[in-house]
Amino acid sequence: MAGWTVLLHGGAKDIRPEDQESNRKGCSAALSAGRVALTRNKSAEEAAEAIIRVLEDDPIFNAGTGSVSRYGKVSMDASMMEGRSLNVGAVTGLEDVPNPITVAAKLLQDKPTLLCGPAAQRYALESGCAIGKIRLQPETVSGVDTVGCIVQDRSGHFVVASSTGGLSSRVIGAVGDSPLPGCGFYADDMVGAVACSGDGEQITRTLLAGRVIHGLEEGRPVDQVLRSALSQIHRVKGEAGIICVTKAGAWAWTHNSSHFVIGYASEADPAGLVKLQKKQS
Repeated sequence: MAGWTVLLHGGAKDIRPEDQESNRKGCSAALSAGRVALTRNKSAEEAAEAIIRVLEDDPIFNAGTGSVSRYGKVSMDASMMEGRSLNVGAVTGLEDVPNPITVAAKLLQDKPTLLCGPAAQRYALESGCAIGKIRLQPETVSGVDTVGCIVQDRSGHFVVASSTGGLSSRVIGAVGDSPLPGCGFYADDMVGAVACSGDGEQITRTLLAGRVIHGLEEGRPVDQVLRSALSQIHRVKGEAGIICVTKAGAWAWTHNSSHFVIGYASEADPAGLVKLQKKQS
């Protein structure tokens, strides 16, 4: 491989004009964290966790400390997958854990792939993750979506990670796409990696991440694959954003949401870019 690659997003959502610069700055800070980790020869797993922690620590994003309230409480999901052994670590229904991605990262090498509610909470406590009360955020501040990233290291190893505070209107106990492999995310060193954001139920119904991976396995160009996958979201009248990096290092994104903030950097282009993309008319 020519070097490392980082591609991240701050959520497929509607962003008020007064919040757009904050979203750009937050994604820029997260991109910098990933860049620093990889230039210091940290693992792809460590870089992905560092990226998501920055986004979780920024209340402009609906994840970690910025999670929206649901009936006066927060309920957070997070996931991480690595493409060498196809290990998955995911949690759903976490409360009072400022950085759910760290719980998912610890779970990555453990036997369970997904822990829910009290089991996830107990695992977070027993594994030494920081516990702290989350200040409730109104939807108008952080939006209602997922943050995510893809990291490919110098050896071609992929890690994908995501975190969300979910929807304030979601039924308690309901699970969206973010902790479900093949729905909100997937990574395979033999193919590439994908992270999704948007309407969780519609993403789950269409197995959106899985469609992208299968399209790449068929050898189709990544832009074509993403357009085809997004057409399935149109089919169920949903909104989504998708980011993807192929085994060869090609990267792309697409969305049909009002806005989608992405950040990209690579060893060949360490300065990279952060872009707030508006919905195409």
